[in-house]
Amino acid sequence: MYVFPIQNMCVLTLGSVVMMIYAERFSLHSRMIVPQVLCAVCMSVVPLLNMTGAPHDFALVATLVAQFCGAVCVTISQSTSYGAGGTMGPEFMNALEAGKGIGGLGIVLARMATKWLLPPTEAGIKQSTNIFFIFSNSLIVLAIVLYVRLLDTPFAKKCFGDYEASRTNAVSRSDAASAAENGVGAGSVEMTAKGAGKREAKGGSEK
Repeated sequence: MYVFPIQNMCVLTLGSVVMMIYAERFSLHSRMIVPQVLCAVCMSVVPLLNMTGAPHDFALVATLVAQFCGAVCVTISQSTSYGAGGTMGPEFMNALEAGKGIGGLGIVLARMATKWLLPPTEAGIKQSTNIFFIFSNSLIVLAIVLYVRLLDTPFAKKCFGDYEASRTNAVSRSDAASAAENGVGAGSVEMTAKGAGKREAKGGSEK
């Protein structure tokens, strides 16, 4: 019972660190849409396994892989959504927190309802699980649709446009600084090697 929470939180912790280092290499929209689409695919694995009657061992491995990939997607989209909210203002950060609360409450109530309405048999448990995952997946699809609609508003276009311009400039400056440092390092090594060669030649002639 502890496998999924441990795996999920480890991925979230390590993924957040990686995102802080490398996230700016990718556009905001790619970090928002692609992980959510992939997360919807991962969320579809469990209902598909139930509907196809997959063997237990295969279903367990497939569920663990899907859960791991889904945690990676959640890490990327969640950290990116806070960055997007930060570019738009504090009221949007409050809306993000409210949305998380509403979504979390919604899926908990959905799980309670399916367990209460369906019998505690093997078929009933599978059916309640399928309904729960399909409902959760519909929330992800709704989030994607609403984000795409948000991109059409003039305010979001300005905020995200300014962010993308700042991001690309920062990445360019970082690349230029890294290239300069690597160039200086290579030049220093070359000069050191030449100096060592001259000293060796001088020492040999003196002998």
